[in-house]
Amino acid sequence: MKSPQNIVILGGGSAGWMTASTLIHDLPNKNITVVESPSIPNISVGESTTNEIMPWLYHLGIDIKDFMRGTEAIFKLGVKFSNFYRENDEPWYTVFGLADFQNTAMNLEDWKFKKFKYPETHHTNFTETHYPQFALFKDNKFLNEMNPDFFPYNPEKDVGLQLNAVKLGQYLADQYAIPRGVKRIYATVTSVKQNEDGVEALVLDDGTELTGDIFIDCSGFKSLLIGQTLDEEFISTKEELPHNRAFFTPVEYTDKELELQNFTHSIALKNGWAWNTPIWSRIGTGYAFSDQFVDEETALQEFKDHLDSDKMVVYNPNRSKEVEIRKLFMRNGYYKRAWVKNVIAIGLSAAFLDPLEGAGLYFVHEMSSKIANTFYKDYYNGFDIQVFNRYWETQVTTTKDFIQIHFILSQRDDSQYWLNVNKLGGPKNLIDQFKEVIRTGEWGDRSGVGYLSVGAGMQYDIIFQDYVEKLWLAQRVINVDVVNDLVPYWEAKDKKAQNLKEFVKDLPTQYQYLKENIHEDL
Repeated sequence: MKSPQNIVILGGGSAGWMTASTLIHDLPNKNITVVESPSIPNISVGESTTNEIMPWLYHLGIDIKDFMRGTEAIFKLGVKFSNFYRENDEPWYTVFGLADFQNTAMNLEDWKFKKFKYPETHHTNFTETHYPQFALFKDNKFLNEMNPDFFPYNPEKDVGLQLNAVKLGQYLADQYAIPRGVKRIYATVTSVKQNEDGVEALVLDDGTELTGDIFIDCSGFKSLLIGQTLDEEFISTKEELPHNRAFFTPVEYTDKELELQNFTHSIALKNGWAWNTPIWSRIGTGYAFSDQFVDEETALQEFKDHLDSDKMVVYNPNRSKEVEIRKLFMRNGYYKRAWVKNVIAIGLSAAFLDPLEGAGLYFVHEMSSKIANTFYKDYYNGFDIQVFNRYWETQVTTTKDFIQIHFILSQRDDSQYWLNVNKLGGPKNLIDQFKEVIRTGEWGDRSGVGYLSVGAGMQYDIIFQDYVEKLWLAQRVINVDVVNDLVPYWEAKDKKAQNLKEFVKDLPTQYQYLKENIHEDL
């Protein structure tokens, strides 16, 4: 099949304009049109990204400072998790970037043997000693340069962003995609014409029939093309990730320097989890829950109690009375194939898993880049479509498994919700797969380091200690002498972590850095 010349994107918002920006950069000779409805509001909940967004921005040649100003963005170094292991337990953390693994034995990450030899080792010691940037994270500081003491931390790769999702779409449309030749049509699609190749044309509310070679479905949960028109199989994930409702609201800053934290804070509540996601202008907050376990009135009160608690950094017992709380319905699952005939689904049209790890925008720029790679050639065939769909399925299922591990390792039992979601096992023998990550440090196409961080934070040593002991006693991989030889290495890493704690005290807070270098005129 000849590479398409006319590409139509149905839907604006962050998904539509991120896709349009990727394609117009990588395929500048294509005719790209975005059909954006003037009457459908954008969903403005997802304000958190992963660190993969930075290479995407650099690839497009977007000025990071200008982008952050235009989207009210701040830097994100990772995620803080509270109350996931047990209620009122100490928090744990996942940090973006490469971990400092300079001494591994037989491809086995050695911290678990440190924990085995010294059981009193605190669970945060894993993050503290393997991620030098954790010193920045923990003290809410920022360092925007390479520093050998922080090796392998790289601020161009190891930070994500927290931003205004609505302004993200607006910025990319007005400042990037349209100036480079993308055409925008404000219209509502009233019907879809089909043929044997898939979609023949979109019928607009003024009677215009918009044709194209490839149609990209960015219509959100509606999934007008991939779902309603082509009836592709939808795979529900509500059994593994049951959250299908959310309450959310923006919160004004009380003490911006204190509250503008360089991480997303995820807090487990009785029937779900809440998020605090600061951006430059405000704090985005919400509560994801499942109506299978709690009625909306009770969940709303739980969210209000959270807003009025000290989990909001600055305590304000009247905060819930000062904000307007909105409700969002979420559809859990993904389409088995994201590319069917001449339709490709991107963003919420293709999948919604759970906002816990901020993967929504990651899927958009990752899969739009795959589209560009496919259409860069003069021709493509059915095998290219199969490769795309296989890659899509791998991305979505491994992300689902990673999110689920945050819940099934919990030991909370204070509600029917937690009794249900933390059952050991899960699809595809998830615990067995997790043990394989512990053993090899790898998880499919992704590094297993994130799983090691979750395992340490959720005190998974209670489960894998028997596994480590068998290796120890059998001496199949290691022996006592090898472990003892690691003691000086562990001591050196603990000392380095302590030195970094002292070093970051003189660095600016994220608020100070952003005010002086990014948002100084705002």
